[in-house]
Amino acid sequence: MISIVLFISPLVKALDVGDFGGLNYSEKEDPFPIVLTWDYNIYVMGPAEIKQFVQLAKEKNIDQINLRINNKGVINARIDHGTVYRERLDAFGEDFDPLRVLVEEGHKAGLRVGVHFDLFESSYDQFFIRHPEFTPQSQKDTIIYNAFPSYAHKEVRDYMLGRVRDLAEYEVDQMFFCTKSSHTPRNMTEVPRNTYAAYNSPIIEKYTEIYGVDILSTAPDREKVAKIHGDFIIDFLKEANKTLDAYNISSIAGATLSGYLQPSGKNIILDWKSMVDNKVADGLVMSNTRGETFAWFEDGAIEKFREIRQETSNNGMKFYAYMLSTVFWKVRDEYSLSHLLEYIPKQMHYFQQLGADGILIHEVYQPAIWEALGNWRLVEKDSKQALTIPKPEGGILEYIFHQKMPHGGFEEANSHWLWDILPAWSSREDWLPERNSPIGLNADDFEKFWVSDNQGYDHLHAAYDWKVMANSDYSGRSYSGRSSMLLYADRDAGRGAGRKISWKSHSEIPIILETPSVFSVWMHGEELAGIEKAGMQITFKDSKGNIIDSVQKNQKVRGTFKWRELKLPYQIPAQSHFVEVALAMEVSAEVESHGRLWFDAFRIEDDQGTFGKEHFTIVSSQDAVEGTHFASFNSQKGYEITSKEFLLKKGKADYLKVSLRTPEKEGMDVLLLIGEGISKRVRLSENWEAFQIPISELPNQLKTKLIIRALATGTIHVDNISIE
Repeated sequence: MISIVLFISPLVKALDVGDFGGLNYSEKEDPFPIVLTWDYNIYVMGPAEIKQFVQLAKEKNIDQINLRINNKGVINARIDHGTVYRERLDAFGEDFDPLRVLVEEGHKAGLRVGVHFDLFESSYDQFFIRHPEFTPQSQKDTIIYNAFPSYAHKEVRDYMLGRVRDLAEYEVDQMFFCTKSSHTPRNMTEVPRNTYAAYNSPIIEKYTEIYGVDILSTAPDREKVAKIHGDFIIDFLKEANKTLDAYNISSIAGATLSGYLQPSGKNIILDWKSMVDNKVADGLVMSNTRGETFAWFEDGAIEKFREIRQETSNNGMKFYAYMLSTVFWKVRDEYSLSHLLEYIPKQMHYFQQLGADGILIHEVYQPAIWEALGNWRLVEKDSKQALTIPKPEGGILEYIFHQKMPHGGFEEANSHWLWDILPAWSSREDWLPERNSPIGLNADDFEKFWVSDNQGYDHLHAAYDWKVMANSDYSGRSYSGRSSMLLYADRDAGRGAGRKISWKSHSEIPIILETPSVFSVWMHGEELAGIEKAGMQITFKDSKGNIIDSVQKNQKVRGTFKWRELKLPYQIPAQSHFVEVALAMEVSAEVESHGRLWFDAFRIEDDQGTFGKEHFTIVSSQDAVEGTHFASFNSQKGYEITSKEFLLKKGKADYLKVSLRTPEKEGMDVLLLIGEGISKRVRLSENWEAFQIPISELPNQLKTKLIIRALATGTIHVDNISIE
């Protein structure tokens, strides 16, 4: 059987570590692999994008990608044992199979490919909808649909084993059985969750067999019921492992420290020790639940990790750490992206020191983080450093940094300087900050930044097409990610006075480029008739909210058409302070109107298609103003380096001071901005210089950001930010 380790990074290959004989591939396996989850329902890609995704992963030394095959009970592959959401795979483009493309492209690139197999995702699975008795039952006399499988039933185990065989035919390298999730979709909120599950017929029979008690007449012991459920899952995993063994495919099973599973709470106990004793898979992954996200960073974690590692080793199993990206985002949000990029290698060293065979991470898409993960060995580890736990909730800076970082104290005496490494305003990924990234909109962002307007006319509708919604007329239409904005009309919509429906948003304009900007959005229509026009309207306002200019780009839309891009090049007026965007559809008054229109991936670029995302590094140098670390940014002309928001109080200080320099021989100019109207233009040279921005004439208090705007293309070094 192929072991559950992955292709070696260039660095490890150069070191010629380990024994790697007997593989089918030309490259050696990595003794400590990094495995990333790709959740198709969050990050939607076609064949060309999958190829680029694989190539990027290979460049960043990622060892394996696991495709999450099942979300909410719909399958993202063309298999027989499962409800295939064919429309979601690629509703309006070429017909394809994401898993097949990923396997083909991954193996061509020398990248291992696995399946992330959710054991408890079945909300829309027609097999379970037709057989609600195969879901957990909490009542004696009433069968309900509970939206996740009960493996107590042989029919369920056989059905899922059929799915295992279907997926094995794709020639994947590994199958990971995840116990973490069981989603309730937005249009199934009435389905009960986490209910007591004593009354499935096999549970009743097994309880009587083991304990001699008829639970139809005597209340059962809840913990005994939960353990019986777990034993049936162990039976399934053993059969699945045997099935995969015949295909020469390795397996990994998820487990938790408590034995409780997120989908079922305390109604299922899946004991890790029983899983190891029964050797349910080739490897064990812990801790596979959101309830134990920080399990390996708590007191006593080192001892527990090593105990489980020894148990798995004794039984010939691998042992992997499981990491939710929640840990990464906690570091980023509470400190900064720069801290995160230094934290990741420390975390990898930590798990390697503990004796893990690798790490599974759910889920990461950002290439900057990939680079930190794939090249973690390049970060020198202090051999004298004691093994300590890098706690995200406290002490992380002390763990990561031995020298001072660029920092300052704005709200509290010991607060740390927090950099946001944001793309410029005109970036593809950042029209509204971080709201148009490749994963698309999410519910909170959408509701915060976009509002609908039907001019009070009930026959025109706007809906947020959020992820997958079963039996919905508007579900899964997305160009760039998990969601999009939908406008649609009833058949008599054209007979009223107001015939326009739109999604609207607005933003402050931090910079005005010297060249024209390009406003663009993607549109898709289905069964459109009687539509006068559809497109976008862009309105520019001054600092007082007065309209300076307004421009629009519309098309006549009809019938059904694939996603197509609408572009509007335009020079932003010089005095503009705000921009308002309306993505609209207007129905005709002359004929019957109906149909549906989607908008997605609205963005603003410069006319060269430049996105302007700053490249950021932490630099060690003896000439740093404070300590040996400072921040370095590569920025294009007109783009900005932005801090997180902080609070300035009147009378607290007279100046904000920041030390800057540039390695550019010609020097370069930058503009320093705080709040509205507080700015200072300075020229950087090759020597560090402390620049002061007067802040004594503040209102009582001001929540603001420090912005460093590059007035030329070049590198900017930043250190020693303080108020005086």
